[in-house]
Amino acid sequence: GMFFASFALYFVGVVGIAATEVALAATIAGAVALLAPVPLGRLADRLGTGRFYVALLLLRGLGYGCFAFVTDFNGFLLLTVLLTAADRSSSPIQQAVVTAVISGQDRTRTMASIRAVRNIGLTVGFLLAGAAFAAAQPSVFIAIFVSNGLSFVVVAVMVRRVLTKAVLERPAPAATGQRTCIERTPW
Repeated sequence: GMFFASFALYFVGVVGIAATEVALAATIAGAVALLAPVPLGRLADRLGTGRFYVALLLLRGLGYGCFAFVTDFNGFLLLTVLLTAADRSSSPIQQAVVTAVISGQDRTRTMASIRAVRNIGLTVGFLLAGAAFAAAQPSVFIAIFVSNGLSFVVVAVMVRRVLTKAVLERPAPAATGQRTCIERTPW
């Protein structure tokens, strides 16, 4: 929420990227993001869904933190395209991880809880971005970008712990030799 509410004003008003360039970058990123979930999903299947999801969270954290250092359109375009693709691909991979760890009604409840927490986070982020606008200091916007990046790192650590616990608590694979995506993700 902090990032979405503040990035356009920061890059147009502080960095000096033209509003049309910000819109162009968002358009290109949106087009690329339409295609990204399929190849990234296949990659997640190959590498292990849990492991890939944690790596994707870390990549997003690094990327959002790097927005603090963008000084031109090319850097903005690159990060916007990469992060929009990662963001759009994240949700189905997250659902696959939840499905592998949690079953039945608990899975539905967990996905609803994730959505509720995400919505609360967006709302709180929008409020904090309002405070940044009031302060009108570039350093406050940079703190927003770095904080946003760090939030993804914190989530990655939490997801890794959950996956580790799920692997340790899961009964041994059936004699059929089939493995789930969590079982392929040793931590």
